[in-house]
Amino acid sequence: SSDNDNAVRYNNQLIDIWHRLANWKELGNAYHDLGRLYYYLSLYNEALAYLGKAHRYWEEIEYKWGLQINYRYEGVCYRNQGNYMVSLEKYRHSLDIASDRQDDIGIAISFLLIGWNYYIIGDYNNALNSYNRELSMRKEQKDEIHIPFTYTNIGLVFFQQEDYNKAEEYLEISAKMQMEIDSIITLKTLSY
Repeated sequence: SSDNDNAVRYNNQLIDIWHRLANWKELGNAYHDLGRLYYYLSLYNEALAYLGKAHRYWEEIEYKWGLQINYRYEGVCYRNQGNYMVSLEKYRHSLDIASDRQDDIGIAISFLLIGWNYYIIGDYNNALNSYNRELSMRKEQKDEIHIPFTYTNIGLVFFQQEDYNKAEEYLEISAKMQMEIDSIITLKTLSY
């Protein structure tokens, strides 16, 4: 679409500017943004090419937060291409950086992505382990929005393992929590 064409043109202009100014962080941001655009368009090879350029610039200046996010996007691209082992490697790199940075949210997201990857390939024990670690992090953070989704993921693993009682238990917890969140949102909306 023309919006996507404009986004590419705009980012290419930014790339030229940041390159002339030798601003590697912003140059990496512009490449990362193009990579994300191609990711959302499901053009994963193009996405990986631009994410790789962002990675090289951010690695040169040791921009850890950017690398952490970039690894996640690379992992999702590889996962969507069916390359699950490379995807896991990327998620683990993101987890390592998040751990070094003591970024609890980044750690939880990494466990979510690792768990989902294991779920897709049918390695339910590792999926469950990752989701339980994510759940622990989410509880420590008092992350009421994401905790129900983690319970859902755990319930789905138990369902795949044919442990229907545990699946039902976790899915019920998730549903109750989600209903509470929806009620709070409705009350806040009505109070305006």
